Amino acid sequence: DTFSNTFTHDSDQTDSGESNEVSGTMADCAPSYTLTKQQSDFTDAGSFTTADIDVENGEVIRYKIVVTNTGNEPLVNLELSDDLPIAGGSIVSQTGTACSIVSDDLDCTIPSLGLSGAYEVVIAVTVPQAAACETTYTNSASVSSEQTGVLGTTTDGIDANTEPCLPHVT
Repeated sequence: DTFSNTFTHDSDQTDSGESNEVSGTMADCAPSYTLTKQQSDFTDAGSFTTADIDVENGEVIRYKIVVTNTGNEPLVNLELSDDLPIAGGSIVSQTGTACSIVSDDLDCTIPSLGLSGAYEVVIAVTVPQAAACETTYTNSASVSSEQTGVLGTTTDGIDANTEPCLPHVT
């Protein structure tokens, strides 16, 4: 779409006149975002990674989820969700106060995300002491916005694997 504008002025004290014409082209709106998810073995002071990790029973896994606006317009009414693989998680930190956890469901309602803006949430879950040996906990998150529709982007699942069981000698 193109637009043009000419300013006309008139006054009792001066001659009337007209400004030069100003015109331009409106850029098409192109809403988009990225969704990244990383995990770490917090108990062993592991760094965040997108790779699979190995954990032991009772260790804490931290997930970091970041939604970044990569489009040319603000995003509104974003819905971020994550079905955590272990119930009882907690929010360690977040950019605002948009997120909550009920049982094993993380739900975030982010009112707006400006150009190049990002929203980050870090979640902690504890591998149960009674978890079966060699259990895999797969986790992924999804996000949607008013402009991009439901489930516009979904991360690939990342796995946390419990170690093989070793015999206990007493």
